[in-house]
Amino acid sequence: EIDGTGVHYDKNGVGKFAEEITLYAEWGANSYSIKFDKNSESATGTMSNLAMVYGTEKQLTQNAYSWTGYTFNGWNTKADGTGASFTDKQSVNNLAISGTITIYAQWTPNTYTVKFNANGGTGTMQDETMTYDTNKALTVNTFTRDGYTFEKWNTKADGTGTNYTDGQS
Repeated sequence: EIDGTGVHYDKNGVGKFAEEITLYAEWGANSYSIKFDKNSESATGTMSNLAMVYGTEKQLTQNAYSWTGYTFNGWNTKADGTGASFTDKQSVNNLAISGTITIYAQWTPNTYTVKFNANGGTGTMQDETMTYDTNKALTVNTFTRDGYTFEKWNTKADGTGTNYTDGQS
């Protein structure tokens, strides 16, 4: 029978043939797995492979990787992002016929704003947008303070934070 409920004949011919009989192939779906690659030596976390069955849709495992200064953007079949893209927890089907397929985390560096404070001086300076892990020189100081010479920038008003020279990358 087409639905697999009839008499089964194995490769040794077990079963008696009538004058004419039709045999239908029975198929078992292949299994494969999806490997999640963090796509950076600096990223942390672990993820187990996801077991898949060909022809069966399943949701990707939620990303468990993190990378300081970067935002996770989804998955791609190529490390450089030029392959097929998938969102986090997207339902997928038939990514491979068998074996293991690797999908790679895609990351975007975070941006942040540097604000300049005259800390007792006068004048104005525009905020500066920076990108994580990208060198960029700080805007040169334009603040003034009568009787004082600008020495350096500091992340705390009392000078106990991190120091930066004028125009430092």
